[in-house]
Amino acid sequence: MLNINENMTEEEMMEVLSCGIDTAYITLLILKDEPMFYMYLRELDSLDIIGDKIYKLFHYCCKENTYTFHLTMRLFRLGIFSIEEIHENLNLDKPIPFMDYNVQYKKTSNHYFDKINMVKNYKLELRESFNKRK
Repeated sequence: MLNINENMTEEEMMEVLSCGIDTAYITLLILKDEPMFYMYLRELDSLDIIGDKIYKLFHYCCKENTYTFHLTMRLFRLGIFSIEEIHENLNLDKPIPFMDYNVQYKKTSNHYFDKINMVKNYKLELRESFNKRK
């Protein structure tokens, strides 16, 4: 669902995506200094992550860490989580992080694919957590 367009200023996009929710707008202000900010706005919009879901993603899922937010958005871009799974998590009162912060990634020749496989395994654990919280 597209709420923003290329004719809008960043401030207008932030206003539309935050849906008048102060915590969402403040979250976007925090992310505004990031080099990929414009792309984040477009991705959040295309995934229909708006309003309080922006705050929940940054606060609960990314522990208010901009680098973790960047990595989480990369997971979304790679299609590791479906839009339904993303929204199922963000609809919880306290969403579960999409990444496991306790995992220590090993450097190998397939380092990138090792990370993806570890995230996929964590995704299975998330599914179990979702089911328990319902």
